[in-house]
Amino acid sequence: MRFLIFLLVLTLIFSSCKKENKNEPTNKETTENKQENEVVSNGKHCFYSKIEENSLELNAEINNNNITGNYNYYPQKGNANKGVFTGTLEGNIAHTVCEFTQNGKKIKEELIFRITKDKVSILGGEKEEKDGIWRFKDASKGIYMNDIPRKNCN
Repeated sequence: MRFLIFLLVLTLIFSSCKKENKNEPTNKETTENKQENEVVSNGKHCFYSKIEENSLELNAEINNNNITGNYNYYPQKGNANKGVFTGTLEGNIAHTVCEFTQNGKKIKEELIFRITKDKVSILGGEKEEKDGIWRFKDASKGIYMNDIPRKNCN
């Protein structure tokens, strides 16, 4: 239950801070089709965002269609929520399962994100637990949010 509350708060924090870009097409399908055709190169890809006193970080290593990395949330107060993911890449969409350790308990969650040249966007939507993994009820109804800008990898 704490994990679900954490996800809800995280989603609200980052979705409330999202800025609209008036230069982008308003047709969601056209935008998504264009972005899905972008090529993502092999190697390291690093992203970092700080909103107020909370930080979100995603680092990925891409090797052909395979992707691995970490996805970390550092709240202003409380313990960091650090996760390790592994999965596959289709175009620039990563389909992964991320394993977090929260309050000494391991939690697995489906993590889908889109990588572009400037940022990574995390898919948000309703999830339910299936076979020990929190999975999207219907990923096609999800919304990409929590845009995290690209940074140089150290």
